Amino acid sequence: MPTFEIIVINDVFESASTQDLPDWEAAKKAALKGALELGVETVVAGKAFFGAEVIVSDGSSHQRMVVSIGSSPLK
Repeated sequence: MPTFEIIVINDVFESASTQDLPDWEAAKKAALKGALELGVETVVAGKAFFGAEVIVSDGSSHQRMVVSIGSSPLK
């Protein structure tokens, strides 16, 4: 099973982990799920916006994505 490095970076923190996953699709899903969980925690804690860059790498190639979550009251 291939090993993927997953990195989530924004202006406040950087988080990196390695995971054994079956393929690129599983790695992208795991990376996005982790970033979205961080975003939900941030917004629920009271910050109106969360944004981060997500990088998935297998050592020879990488893919970059941007994740953002925001909330605003309706008036």
